[in-house]
Amino acid sequence: MKGCHIAPRLQYAYSIIKEGVRWAVEQTKVNALPPSKELQSTAYHEAGHAVISWALEYEVYKITIVPSGDKAGLVIHQNPLFGVPLDRDNSPNAVAQAKKGMMISLAGPIAQRKFSPESWQDHHGAVDLESVADYALRLSGSEEDANVFLESFDLEIKGMVDRYWLEIQNLASALLEKRTMTAEEVLDSLGPLPKL
Repeated sequence: MKGCHIAPRLQYAYSIIKEGVRWAVEQTKVNALPPSKELQSTAYHEAGHAVISWALEYEVYKITIVPSGDKAGLVIHQNPLFGVPLDRDNSPNAVAQAKKGMMISLAGPIAQRKFSPESWQDHHGAVDLESVADYALRLSGSEEDANVFLESFDLEIKGMVDRYWLEIQNLASALLEKRTMTAEEVLDSLGPLPKL
């Protein structure tokens, strides 16, 4: 009598296992495909932020190219402006910290455009660009001065991205393989900070 009840359960379990195996095979096929140009561009964008954070000696806690909400990717890093009230503090230290924050913010869009200029859309990096514009306005005082500052600053950031391009490429490659990386994995990928 008990044998009659076991067979349907086994059949159900077998169908679940079979479906799971089919799903795993499909996922393997999807992961084996070369990443899309859009995913590659996102990896370079996020790697740009992470590598410049690392180069400026700020810890990178996590980096991902797994989309979430309206974000195609994300880097969580130590904030150079933590505890710096820019609205009240224009000291040389506060200005230096703001510039470092701006470098990190601009490095993502610049790395993405360097990798694939055609991949850049106006909405990409909107949060990055808004924060940079806000910092520049706070530091400069006027919109005109902020624009002049940003034009010269843009060249400085492009030089930094060029200087660390190999590290950006290596981290983007690792990110395309893993999709999400912890602080330890980022450090393993980048190695020690090069002497300049």
